Amino acid sequence: MDAQTIAIIGVGATLIAVFMPPLIMLIRRVDDLNNRVGRLTQVVAALANHRRDAEGTATFTLPAD
Repeated sequence: MDAQTIAIIGVGATLIAVFMPPLIMLIRRVDDLNNRVGRLTQVVAALANHRRDAEGTATFTLPAD
């Protein structure tokens, strides 16, 4: 291998080492946010679909996953 090829490989490896950890962290945060939004959507649906029984007590049902 000549010096130019080694340099290109070195720069590529460096870029991967620099940008992959923040990218992985960002993907995990977006996934966590997506899970939270999904849970919030379930809670809002339960609040919107509440019913009252004969005594007037509110009953909440969560939609199936």
